[in-house]
Amino acid sequence: MMRKWHGTVLIVIAMIALLAGQAGVSAAGPEPVTAMKFKDIEGHWAKAVIEEAAAKGIVAGFPDGTFGPNDSVTVAQFIVMMYTSMAEKDESGNMYWAEKQLALVPDWFKTVVMDARVSFKPGKPWYASYVENAKIMGVIRNNEYAGRYNELLTRERAAAMIYTLDSYFHGNVTDEYAEIAAAQLFKDMNRVEENYYLRSIGKVAARGIMNGNKGFFNPKAAITRAEAVQITSLLADSSKRNKVNINLNGVPYAVVNDPGFDTMVIIFANQEMKKVYDSLLSSQSTYEGSTDAHLGVLGYYENDTQKEKELYKEFYMDFSDSNNYGDMSISFVSRNYNIALETVAGRAERASKPIYEFLSLVYKNPEPVKKLIDTAVASDRNGNSVNIEKTFEGRDILIVSNGRKYLQISVGAYGDK
Repeated sequence: MMRKWHGTVLIVIAMIALLAGQAGVSAAGPEPVTAMKFKDIEGHWAKAVIEEAAAKGIVAGFPDGTFGPNDSVTVAQFIVMMYTSMAEKDESGNMYWAEKQLALVPDWFKTVVMDARVSFKPGKPWYASYVENAKIMGVIRNNEYAGRYNELLTRERAAAMIYTLDSYFHGNVTDEYAEIAAAQLFKDMNRVEENYYLRSIGKVAARGIMNGNKGFFNPKAAITRAEAVQITSLLADSSKRNKVNINLNGVPYAVVNDPGFDTMVIIFANQEMKKVYDSLLSSQSTYEGSTDAHLGVLGYYENDTQKEKELYKEFYMDFSDSNNYGDMSISFVSRNYNIALETVAGRAERASKPIYEFLSLVYKNPEPVKKLIDTAVASDRNGNSVNIEKTFEGRDILIVSNGRKYLQISVGAYGDK
């Protein structure tokens, strides 16, 4: 049964939160009107979506029968609008996450989305609870807008908010893929001063939630009321989003499983790393135990039971369980190959085959590195700490442990070969 947050929200609160678009209008805004036939949107590109949002009670117009589609939106108004578009009301007027939104969230992630601190109750000022929601969920940083919630919101900052909230319901987009998307889709990314915003722009654009005009994103421009309606409509209903094609010709990448969501694109450090990933992924079927591949990480286990235990611990974030159930994992999501190797008797031996395959792919002569790892395994089994830094064939390798039956191995993705 779905958990609900209680607290009556008068529709006038949600409406007022969206009205004061123009500089100089008071924070509370004028009294709204609920008529959906606004006299100033005839022929406007957002006419249909504005009327739809008004019918749902997400937005309203001004007393003179206008909507003001080209008026600007404040930080507070946009935050309220985002959350309102993702929520629904019961017969008593209580607001909570819409059932269709919660249906998108995998079971292991629902406790995060349904954080007990998240509330749709009205507060003082009128946007207070929604701003707090945004802080709790990381949609905005804690002090990012302190004392500035009534200032106009720029498109680049709106992109950051939208992507973060969307990721709770549709999974993540990698930073590297987002950078490629932003560079291909928009000509004015040089105007974006922070990578955080540039990547957010690439992510919402790749997801089909925000786009530009004739190849320009206009990151510093203030969001208009019409744009805000369109963006939050696409946030709330992914079926309305248009597919965006990003050209990855010549880019080392893979489409990987994003458990509970769909798939995601990971960009490798170089072509070698893609080759190594593809080779090890292909040979997982020959492992004598069980295997898994997700989020650019290959996992190796003694059997399916051990795999399920490890995945449960990982995705349900069971911090009470200090056990490690895998034989080995290898991650391909940085400029290094990062290996976690269990040294427990039997586990390291099972993992020796993919370890040696990996070493053979990245070193001309893998034997010295294999011997180094075998020595580290033996030392860790004896309860000794390990801290080894070496360079082979121009490629750095770091092996560390604390004598607790677990090695961390990092191998540089770049070498002389």
